[in-house]
Amino acid sequence: MNGRFTATVKYAVRKYIVPGIADKSIIVDRGFIFTMSGKATGTEWVEKAKGNSAGTRFFIWIISKIGILPAYFVLLFAAAQYTLFDKKTRRVLKEFRRRSKLPCSVIHIYRHFYNFGMCLIDRYAFLLTQKQFFRFTTHNEDLIERELHAGKGVILLGAHFGNWELAGNLLQGRLNAKVNFLMYDAESRAVKDAITKATANRQVKIIFVGKDSTGTSIELINALHRGEIVCLHGDRVLGEQRSVKVQFMGHDVSFPAGPFILAAVSGAPVVPIFAVKTGLLTYAFSAHAPVRLGNISRQERQGFIDSSVSAYARQLETLVKKYPLQWFNYYHFWG
Repeated sequence: MNGRFTATVKYAVRKYIVPGIADKSIIVDRGFIFTMSGKATGTEWVEKAKGNSAGTRFFIWIISKIGILPAYFVLLFAAAQYTLFDKKTRRVLKEFRRRSKLPCSVIHIYRHFYNFGMCLIDRYAFLLTQKQFFRFTTHNEDLIERELHAGKGVILLGAHFGNWELAGNLLQGRLNAKVNFLMYDAESRAVKDAITKATANRQVKIIFVGKDSTGTSIELINALHRGEIVCLHGDRVLGEQRSVKVQFMGHDVSFPAGPFILAAVSGAPVVPIFAVKTGLLTYAFSAHAPVRLGNISRQERQGFIDSSVSAYARQLETLVKKYPLQWFNYYHFWG
């Protein structure tokens, strides 16, 4: 591990001038303005990013020059290294498996690390090469296109589960809309450079959330009002970010309300999406029924947000139970 990435979220209520919005101004709700800092309050992330710059560059070189299967082979040894020496993440994985009533042997932890590595390799392979390594089956993909036709943009809600980024990058090649990824500034320089280079000629924008990022929510609102896609995670709460307590895997867990607040403020629908690895080079992509909060009154909004977060948690839980080795929330998720 290369250190610890921490974050706090400052509450704010501000009025902004947002071009393209009918009343020319908008109130951004408390708890949605993200500000990163070096001080930890509340939940801490266990990691900055898995791996190191040299290791990442090595895998990128293998994928680009030799292929994806040799990268999977080298991963056998890298996953063993993490299984033996990454004590913090090992503890997190054991806690997840215990709470999920799954065995916690060394081989199961190793398989978890290996699956995570495979998803990272797939992510780089999809971004960095023009080769069609993967086969996808899709479910309800047309649902996203229908929502885009309404002209309000679409919020795609993923999780640290499966290969969410692969799903978003798959869609940018199929839908006539720009895709904006919100990523917390926890990646190594090697990964950032690779992502920036790979997305330079695509309809993809990576928005890295770092220090002094209070304008991020406005950037997302503007993207949605241009009819674009915004991809967010819906399963990780930072610091004092507004959250909702829901039942997940038989336990009370906090899920972020931010994506649904963004939907209420912008008028864009939230569409939960998941991409799970179903074979060596195969994925299953699914989109779920949209959640619309744009026409909900402020008096009813909180209750609707709470029920929407709870429904999303149930959708995620169903898939996590089916594919537990693709759960990649490598921090103290359970509070």
